[in-house]
Amino acid sequence: MKKFVSVIAALGVVVSLFGCSGNYPLKGRVTFSDDGSPLEIGMVNFENEKGYARGELKKGGYYEVGYVGAKDGIPPGTYQVYISGATVEEELNNPDSKMIPLIDPAHTRPDRSGWEIKIDGSTRVYDIKVNRPPKSE
Repeated sequence: MKKFVSVIAALGVVVSLFGCSGNYPLKGRVTFSDDGSPLEIGMVNFENEKGYARGELKKGGYYEVGYVGAKDGIPPGTYQVYISGATVEEELNNPDSKMIPLIDPAHTRPDRSGWEIKIDGSTRVYDIKVNRPPKSE
């Protein structure tokens, strides 16, 4: 009997972790608004008062969202969306070089990006157009 209860308990843990998480799959692509080229460096972040999920940008500008682990989806709710880590090093292997932003700084803050998405299972793809940083004069 003890063994049967242990097996049922273990099965419950597996189901809660993998089968009934309540997360929805979400993927997309990030491209530049001026020429449609992909942004391939950085992380797409989804944040609300309950937590956050994110997806690493890959070749072609594609990402898949993960809440706890990579690609495990996102819980229902309304999220502010922003991009982090979209920078390149000015001069490789130079400890004094600075990081150069690839996108407009407004896209890097949830309160300024202007992007919001409601996750309820009806949206499975969320593509984003980004602007390049303003030119210095």
